[in-house]
Amino acid sequence: MTSATDPQQARPAPAGTTTPRLIATDLDGTLLHDDKSVSDRTVAALAAAERAGIEVFFVTGRPARWMDVVSDHVHGHGLAICANGAASSTCTRAAS
Repeated sequence: MTSATDPQQARPAPAGTTTPRLIATDLDGTLLHDDKSVSDRTVAALAAAERAGIEVFFVTGRPARWMDVVSDHVHGHGLAICANGAASSTCTRAAS
């Protein structure tokens, strides 16, 4: 049995529904907590979405140069539409 709170396990879509192809989320006050952290549950859910072939986009008024706070938490997952739509960025971390 799959737990409703376990994003690691894929659940089949109910009959008559379609699987989403894209998840787009705001950052500040939505995905990011006030202290700019991201919950482990959210990170796991985003990773599960990517494994399921669902594109993940972060949409923000932030400039692309400020996306490192997100990249550090989402482990390189996702793309970003930044600066109120004026730029796009990938959420990858530089190799260390």
